Amino acid sequence: MNKLFIHIGTYKTGSTAIQEWLGINSDYLKKNDILYIPKSENFLRRTMDRGDANCNYVELKNVRQILLKAAKKKNNKTIVISSEHLSGGPRFGYIDSLTIAKTMKDITDSLNLQVFIIVYLRRQDNFFESLYTELIHSGEAYDFKFFLKEYGSNEFNWYNLLNNYARIFGKENMIVRSYDKLYLKDSESIYKDFGDIIGIPPDIMNKFKTPEKINIGYSRDALETARICNKFYSEKDKKIVRIILQSSNSKNIFENYPYFTQEERKQFISKYCESNDKVLNEYFVNHKGKLFSELENVADIYEGFNLEKLTKVIMNIEINNYRQNQLNSRLLRFIINSEGHLKNIFKKIFRHKLKF
Repeated sequence: MNKLFIHIGTYKTGSTAIQEWLGINSDYLKKNDILYIPKSENFLRRTMDRGDANCNYVELKNVRQILLKAAKKKNNKTIVISSEHLSGGPRFGYIDSLTIAKTMKDITDSLNLQVFIIVYLRRQDNFFESLYTELIHSGEAYDFKFFLKEYGSNEFNWYNLLNNYARIFGKENMIVRSYDKLYLKDSESIYKDFGDIIGIPPDIMNKFKTPEKINIGYSRDALETARICNKFYSEKDKKIVRIILQSSNSKNIFENYPYFTQEERKQFISKYCESNDKVLNEYFVNHKGKLFSELENVADIYEGFNLEKLTKVIMNIEINNYRQNQLNSRLLRFIINSEGHLKNIFKKIFRHKLKF
């Protein structure tokens, strides 16, 4: 029986990077009888209100046909789907994950495939801070304290999420990983781990390309700039602000923002200690005997935004613009000095970047 791996995220655990990695290496995958079906933002269209666990999921008409066609081909011994949407809505505490699992079971039941569910989990405090950051990136303008009050004490219970999928697909078919620096030492670790899960031979893995940096986050000062600006700008202008800040004031990979004070962090994570222990004992198989790394002593909280920090953000933008203009100027000079057919080719390539 051929295999189908359904990677359901969760959010903020490198899902986009995995999807990019699978996409740019699809030829290598096919040579090893592995088919990656690219994610669609509307893999499942969600129509739900907050708190509605029985929300209505509308299956896209072509999903079943795509999977059926892929499963019939003899050279597709392994099929891979990856979409963080399949774990449910993070802003609703994943209460809709059971409905999604049932929908996916209905889609895959007739395919005669052995189905495995891949899940990456992040320690709840880091996940919550990262989720807040992403919402500011997306145009929200409220502060962290307000965001924290919106949630109860059990929304990010990973044990409940895993159980919802295990009820439908079987606990023995759940593959649970920790998105934590205790297990992922660098930016490429996630690719190696995922490749090992879906059965990519090590000698083939060495040939795989690594994606460019994606989903670039802001520095903390840039984030505060965006949060303030989001109150006043249109949706179109918010997207422009995001592009500008990502290119000029980006943060480092695995860099976390300390929104919680140390005491608030301990209180927040304590709500999930029991459920995390259940995940460790029932779903997580690793010799380290830990699901996540221990809490570290971090700066109590962000020191605050001020004129000096705003000035630095603005100057970073100006420096980035200057560098880009210098680059465009060099390209422009090169194009002008080129001749004939070569000049026309360059004009077509760079028309969207340069003015002629």
